[in-house]
Amino acid sequence: MGRGKHGSGVEVHNGFLRIRFTYNGRRYYESLGLTPNVANRKAAERISGDVRQKIALGVFDYAAAFPNSKNLETAAPQALAFKDYAPVWLGTLTKAKSTTKGYENAINNFWVPKLGLKALVDIRHTDCATVIAEKVRAGATGKTINNLLIPARRMLKAAVADRHIERSPLEQIENLSHQAPEIDPFRREEMEAILSHMQGHYPAGVWNYYQFAFATGVRPSEQIALRWGDVD
Repeated sequence: MGRGKHGSGVEVHNGFLRIRFTYNGRRYYESLGLTPNVANRKAAERISGDVRQKIALGVFDYAAAFPNSKNLETAAPQALAFKDYAPVWLGTLTKAKSTTKGYENAINNFWVPKLGLKALVDIRHTDCATVIAEKVRAGATGKTINNLLIPARRMLKAAVADRHIERSPLEQIENLSHQAPEIDPFRREEMEAILSHMQGHYPAGVWNYYQFAFATGVRPSEQIALRWGDVD
């Protein structure tokens, strides 16, 4: 077996020049169909150098370089699935604990069951629009839908930045409009009926608590935090 210039990755096999290189941790051999002469060896060395440089830069496309290779099945990298990218992206979050929890719930409990097995590159606009439409038909509010879309949209934008996909399939799906429910406070007679019931069935401290709440209108969290020193 003849070899080309030392370290060039070029050698002769079965009467033809071939190149050898390591890709994704495995050694590969590709025949160039060139007979071993001086001009062909130089051409083979250029091809070998180009392949190695692209591998080093992370831009090597095996199928483009050797479209008829028998190695394509093992050499082609496996497409990254939605379910496998989700924990990677969730691990990058630095938001408040409550926000992170909401994102995790939306991704893990809604999007992963719906699209988790699909490769990121195979997810289409219609796939996302379909699962959202199903959720709406099941009675989800606009706010609920938006809370599902926001983290998924950010995750897929990160996948674009990581070069797993060229465009996000959620790019053309907008948030739904929604209205906050109107406040419906107790009427005075309802308030008095509640306090009257409490006065007859609960300890005085409970009645006092709600009497103060109705009279002042403070939020529950504010009232819980009050101390005697705060009262004039």
